[in-house]
Amino acid sequence: MLSFLRSSSIGKNLLILCSAHFVVDFFTGIWPIYKTICGMDLAQAGWIAGISGFFGESLQMIFGYFCDRGYRKQILLVGLLLGSSILWITMSQGVIFYFILLLFVNISSGAFHPAAVGYAGSLTTEHKAKCILCFASGGLLGLACSQMIFTKMLSIFGGHAITLFIPVFLVGIWMFFHHFPESSTSRNTSLGQMLANFKQAQKTLTFLYLIQLCSYSLVLALVFILPDVLITKTPHVWLQMGGGHFCYILGGALALPFMGYFCDRYGQKKLILCAISLSLCLFSLLVATPSLGALSGVLLLFFLGASLNSINPMIVSWGHKVAPHSPSTVSALLMGLAWCFSYLGPLVAGILYKNFAKSPEIKTLCCMGILLIFAFLFTWFAPSQEPVRQVKRA
Repeated sequence: MLSFLRSSSIGKNLLILCSAHFVVDFFTGIWPIYKTICGMDLAQAGWIAGISGFFGESLQMIFGYFCDRGYRKQILLVGLLLGSSILWITMSQGVIFYFILLLFVNISSGAFHPAAVGYAGSLTTEHKAKCILCFASGGLLGLACSQMIFTKMLSIFGGHAITLFIPVFLVGIWMFFHHFPESSTSRNTSLGQMLANFKQAQKTLTFLYLIQLCSYSLVLALVFILPDVLITKTPHVWLQMGGGHFCYILGGALALPFMGYFCDRYGQKKLILCAISLSLCLFSLLVATPSLGALSGVLLLFFLGASLNSINPMIVSWGHKVAPHSPSTVSALLMGLAWCFSYLGPLVAGILYKNFAKSPEIKTLCCMGILLIFAFLFTWFAPSQEPVRQVKRA
């Protein structure tokens, strides 16, 4: 299945991109558990996550454009370094300081993802979905480990986690001296040319944007509220303090390489419809189950994560397929421009949680789960489309 990795060039480039993605997404997973550890009001924590995420991720379109103009590696390094600022959160107090640190983390994500996905999607033309989904798997592994490693570091080092700057430094040095393949897009490519290429795939990209908006809003809301949900559903402290998050994200990380294979074979649309259907069934089971044992909790969260977390990268790989000539800008549209509004998901979840007097976590999940139905409908009506031809300069 992964025979394309036998190419030393593809394998090495994917390895370094996955390592950097591991580190960047590791930092994005810290806030949901830290707000629970410090006993922060959920509505206030949701506002911080939502507003900082909106402004940080909205910059992806700007970063994506300059990535496709030839500045991909510089933006990649900026994204990696900015994300580590969240490690200072244990040395600070106050809503303003929390907001500033989380804003840096989301700007980091806004810079890193279009640059890195642009590289991953450009490594091969025959196995584009495999490369993108393998790359996404590295990020999900980092996100999966984030809460357990962070809480362990707090326990070992007296409430601080600044030792985690070490892997940032090592990966940053590795990336700085690594020679990535040259972008196929010239620095002389105009904004008008890119928009012309986009226009040919406008209808498909619009549907993909709407699918991403619905599905990723639920993904972020569930990550944000999951520690609080598990506190009411299971007595197992390990699941409450990062273990449940680990199982949920790990499912997606392990499923993505297989999803990449099936996407290249059967197409993204069929796979996304199957993933949304399975997610809806498992999400309903999570809501309806009054209590979770250790094994049942692990299995349910693992398979829910495998289905729900695979939707986002499959949408991005679909976008690369229909508009292959501006990979970073497509990634910015389907990630940053969708993610900035998706970050309102935690904000809405926090507000709903605070306003429900009885079983707030269950009622909040029920309200947010409606987004999966809309995602399914948008996918069903999305047109299948062949790759567009690049518009040449006159």
